[in-house]
Amino acid sequence: MEFNRSMPFDIEIKGYEIISELGEGGMATVYLAKQISLNRHVAIKVFHSELAKDASITQRFLDEGKMSGSLSHKNILQIFDTSESNGRYFIIMEYVQGGTLKEQMSKTKKGLDKLEAISIALHLADALSYAHKKGIIHRDIKPDNVLLREGGSPVISDFGIAKDLSSDTKLTQTGMFIGTPRYTSPEQFSGNATAQSDLYSLGILFFEMLTNKRPFDANDPLAVALKHASDPLPKLPKESQELQPILEKLCAKKPKDRYQDAAEFMDALQTLSGPDPEKIRNAGKQKKNYKKRVIIAAGLVVVNIAAWGYYYFQSDVADATQAQTRQVFSAPQSSGINPEQAKIQRLLKTANLHLDLGSLVEPDGFNAHYAFTQILDIDPNNALALAGIGQISKVLTQQAEAALDANDTQLAERLLTKALEISPNDQTLLRLKRRL
Repeated sequence: MEFNRSMPFDIEIKGYEIISELGEGGMATVYLAKQISLNRHVAIKVFHSELAKDASITQRFLDEGKMSGSLSHKNILQIFDTSESNGRYFIIMEYVQGGTLKEQMSKTKKGLDKLEAISIALHLADALSYAHKKGIIHRDIKPDNVLLREGGSPVISDFGIAKDLSSDTKLTQTGMFIGTPRYTSPEQFSGNATAQSDLYSLGILFFEMLTNKRPFDANDPLAVALKHASDPLPKLPKESQELQPILEKLCAKKPKDRYQDAAEFMDALQTLSGPDPEKIRNAGKQKKNYKKRVIIAAGLVVVNIAAWGYYYFQSDVADATQAQTRQVFSAPQSSGINPEQAKIQRLLKTANLHLDLGSLVEPDGFNAHYAFTQILDIDPNNALALAGIGQISKVLTQQAEAALDANDTQLAERLLTKALEISPNDQTLLRLKRRL
């Protein structure tokens, strides 16, 4: 296959020829490259050099390569090597040409064909079963992190926030939320992730494949979290109703009520090809005290949301500004760009990373708000920076209100102090402060 080499790149890796840029995130840029010795195409994930000064973020990137490289499964993206060259860290991995599952689902209005969705779910469950047996939890199963080979076979990618149960290394704060809200299990919002959390996320993804709709959706992460904790799973369309009990068990509010491992889920799903529909109907039956359980779960999640402090990971806060900032980063940059514009682009990229990692206003001097204010020092009317600061203020306000509702006045006061530093005349914040 021929590829166009449209522009030069500022990265050189011995033994590889960089061909094109495939995509960019808050932590790294992914390039398509040719491995000269084996005459094959690979993907190279290159860590952003400006982040190397933060040891915890660097370690997270290196651990992604280490954990992914320890896995060998046909439905997990293959890692060939991790290394460092001229101060740049990178991961060399399999190049998958078929795009993402998210892109595939965007081509249909009613969801994927049922048998195709079942096939993908089974392949992903098999991969998760393998990873879980190796002691690795992915923690971020979603359509963006599922690649498709040319024949349609799914591949799990991006173990950047995976958890190695055998490791004593702690890269995240206890109780810190890790994941993507629309696909996250109730317990994961309070920082507790297990193998059953991955299965819950797979269930949400499975539902979306069948309907082209996410079962729990809202305009902000707080509302999404409450829906995960309290709302029953919506009904599947008529043509997929036989899968409803299986999905309800897969997406049960409590981990103990879900399938206890991926193999158990696969067995239940594979009964669809058998003659006994009663097994399917009984696969996901829950206890009759469902209403009581979800009320309790909702209350716990409200408390846990307050305990998030300032932290999100790949939340809708990031989405609100990333959709715009990526327009800046994805366009080829002119070599004649002036120094101020170049600095603004670097700061937008840094802010984007902090939004990804959940560093909204902390730590001091290394957070999204700080990066946005630096942009405004250069360009006081910069629309992206103003929108980003507005989103941060909105989230802090929501978290402070949740903390007050949960009677955690100490946390609410900290959040309100931060929020009022950003928006000192905001009437909602002033009203909340009077509740202290």
